[in-house]
Amino acid sequence: MSTFFSQSKDNMKYLFADKNRLSPKKRRKRRRAIATVWGLVFVFIQLIAMILFMTQVIKLDMLPVKYLIMVTLILILLLLYDFTTQFTKSNVFGKILAVMLSGVMLFGFFFAAKVNTTLSRISNRAQQEGGVAANNKKVNEEPFIIYLSGMDDEGDVSLYGHSDVNIYAVCNPKTRQILLMSTPRDSFITITDGVKTGYDKLTHAGNKGIEYSMKALTGLYGISPDYYVRVNFTGCVNIVDALGGITINSEVEFTSGWEAWYDSYHYNIGPNKCNGQQTIAFVRERKAFDDGDFQRGRNQEAAVSAIIAQATSPAILMNYSDVLDSISDMMITNMPTSTISTLVKDQLTDSTSWNIQSYSVDGYTPDELLYGQVYDDTPPMNVVLPYKESINMAIELMNKTTAGDVFDVDSYVEQNLPTTKTTSINAATFGILGY
Repeated sequence: MSTFFSQSKDNMKYLFADKNRLSPKKRRKRRRAIATVWGLVFVFIQLIAMILFMTQVIKLDMLPVKYLIMVTLILILLLLYDFTTQFTKSNVFGKILAVMLSGVMLFGFFFAAKVNTTLSRISNRAQQEGGVAANNKKVNEEPFIIYLSGMDDEGDVSLYGHSDVNIYAVCNPKTRQILLMSTPRDSFITITDGVKTGYDKLTHAGNKGIEYSMKALTGLYGISPDYYVRVNFTGCVNIVDALGGITINSEVEFTSGWEAWYDSYHYNIGPNKCNGQQTIAFVRERKAFDDGDFQRGRNQEAAVSAIIAQATSPAILMNYSDVLDSISDMMITNMPTSTISTLVKDQLTDSTSWNIQSYSVDGYTPDELLYGQVYDDTPPMNVVLPYKESINMAIELMNKTTAGDVFDVDSYVEQNLPTTKTTSINAATFGILGY
């Protein structure tokens, strides 16, 4: 190697010489000197690209420490290799490698910057609209609950408006178990608008903001979520399409109607490959079922399970840019960017798949129409009266999940849910019947 360095030093003497006055041998040395200089320029660009890339990766904080150290060492070794080759016969290969690595790292720099910007924008929107502050949880160690709220609107998502999807995602990172616990949108429960408190539809609580939807659910279960994620129809369509579609496991065969979506789709029992619009129709349909809103709740859980499965699979790496574009303006969350980074880092560290379980609160739809006590300017409504036993079972399942118990929800519910069921209220007693 010292020989090549000395030769390069000798070549450099002719770098700025007038080639017309040089002998053929000295002209070759001049050409080698120019090639060496260009090679060092490429290596310098590689160094700058590496610094930019690693700075943004560290700021993003999604790579586990062992991977971060490994990537850093590899990039340093490649940099040293490309530098030393400029003084050897392998200088051409070193130049090509330096250019290629610079391009890759600059692409990685812009991608990491885009991720940081997108996550910050999503979190900042929640603060700007006055969303609920998040709890500070170590999501890679402690159980946590995310409230998934789905709006019945299109366009830009907002924290204010009806919430047609109300799912608690109870996550235990130690056991890798997730419980998706759904509450029917038409549940006739105690809600408040900050001034009046009384019985009304759960979906109406969101009129004053997602904070009031969370208060209603916390009052129902005595368990408050740590974070929320709010998305609307447009956001759901875009996210699913950006993921390349999802595979939803349907427990029933049905055809969606015009009220679910603009187009009608047919779904079979078992796996169904769905794009964004097919997913929306799947989670919104209720007229096709005898138990209406209850089956819709189970379908929503099935769709969320499919999204989680696809989002945590290696396939997402092929669609990362589209996914980021799709969620930037269509989702709001109070989850800090550091928490999201921790979740991604945990997934990279532990690739064990999540065991996703589901439970839907049960109830019945009375023949009578009921008046709301909070939004009393609405006409008499069809509502769902949740069963006390089903609510208690939901509480029990959530507590078991956070406690670290690993179990099959369907089997546990079948063995422990009482056959006798009572409703949470007596509508006649409260004078809220409407005919």
